[in-house]
Amino acid sequence: MPGVGAALGEGIVGSAALDAINKQPAAKGEIARTAILGMALVETAAVIGIVIAFLLLLTPRIPESM
Repeated sequence: MPGVGAALGEGIVGSAALDAINKQPAAKGEIARTAILGMALVETAAVIGIVIAFLLLLTPRIPESM
């Protein structure tokens, strides 16, 4: 699931960046830099989600004592 959220988030960031560059071509560098930073933050959240999922899957369960 984290991968799906990251893909949607990066798609939204990319779409918004292209719209902004289309409206203000002079600010292309600043918009692109901000979009890359936003995509990196989204990707970081996805990586953290995947790491947590693997930790939950691979951590041995402690049986309950009676």
